[in-house]
Amino acid sequence: MLFKQEAHQRLVDGTITTIYRWWKTAKVKVGNTYRLNSEGVVKVDGICRLAMSDISEDEAQASGFESR
Repeated sequence: MLFKQEAHQRLVDGTITTIYRWWKTAKVKVGNTYRLNSEGVVKVDGICRLAMSDISEDEAQASGFESR
């Protein structure tokens, strides 16, 4: 799973705890870990299917995006 470099530190320090991806099918598996270059790893705790309208502007920004 790829993350923008500017999000890495916020993932490592726990500022970002939820990530949204636009996939037809999940590209990750619950329980797996994915490397963040040398900064650490991200563990997938769960996967939910959502409509774009289910994600608020604040939630999108808290996950590292500029907007929904």
